[in-house]
Amino acid sequence: SHCNDISSLRQRRHISGLWVGEAVPNAEFAAGIPPNPIKWACSLMSSAPKGASIVGAGYFDDAADVPGQPILFYTLKGDYDPGDGSVVITKMYDSKVIAADISVTYRGRVSFQDSGTACMSGTWVNNAEG
Repeated sequence: SHCNDISSLRQRRHISGLWVGEAVPNAEFAAGIPPNPIKWACSLMSSAPKGASIVGAGYFDDAADVPGQPILFYTLKGDYDPGDGSVVITKMYDSKVIAADISVTYRGRVSFQDSGTACMSGTWVNNAEG
């Protein structure tokens, strides 16, 4: 499905729902790292204060890299600019075995399918790895 930059749709006060997709690793890591599924509940609120215009949560049910914790929950928070569609999202893990300061940041843009369905595209950066 194709996404377009439809500014009139970005002006809606809230864009909420179940966001489904995948995070594909950069080409240099693609041979050893499979794509990670994305399935989270997330709301983008154009009228919210800076730092609180994106809120959400999700989980991984295949967190094999965390011993004894096959389900790994996380929260999402960030900023949404309806003017240009830009998003900055910080994902923080809810786990006693992952340091509280480890997070992942997503920078991207919201666009819309011809049907009006919102979609995001951008890049993840693991803040521990730079």
